[in-house]
Amino acid sequence: MPSEPPLLSTKTQIPPLPPQRVQRAFLLNLLVGASLATPFFVAGSLSLLALILIIALLPESLPTTERIGGDKKQAALDLREWWRALFSPAGSLLVLAFVATGGVMVFYGILGPYALERFGYGTEQVGVIFMILGFVTAVGQGVLVGPITKRFGDGNVIRVGFLFSSLGLLAVLVADSYEPLLVTIGLFSPCSAVLIPAILSLT
Repeated sequence: MPSEPPLLSTKTQIPPLPPQRVQRAFLLNLLVGASLATPFFVAGSLSLLALILIIALLPESLPTTERIGGDKKQAALDLREWWRALFSPAGSLLVLAFVATGGVMVFYGILGPYALERFGYGTEQVGVIFMILGFVTAVGQGVLVGPITKRFGDGNVIRVGFLFSSLGLLAVLVADSYEPLLVTIGLFSPCSAVLIPAILSLT
């Protein structure tokens, strides 16, 4: 009775993975480690650390005598004060801050399902996208905001930031493959990164 041929010949060579796929796999493994929950725990821990540092290192800059009501404590949820602030001279800035922050949060939330629905991307590609998004945003807020606002002014930064953020989102919609999508997201991220701090600095 003839013996069955081996399932895999010792001379068979498995073709190597494309370099881009190897790089994405390395970045994903570096990002998530042993579990997809790892980035969420890391992000939550860093946010908690940031809150502690803010409380410990950033004291109230406004003197007590110049605060409304002096030492009198106000309720944290005072809808009348919120309503008056909305129709005060700073009301338009509050609306802009809400629109900009809400728009970015919606973009972050829908980007993963959008990439899955349109391109069929899995955790590997989406993980790299969010890594680039977070890195560029961190660099934009940590490095670009100060020099740009000092040179051009907060008002001009807000106008240009809204314009280029809108153009960046439109470019994301027309991107038809992985690399153009990464480029468009990389261009959108610094615009939104400098926009929100510029608005909040005026409120």
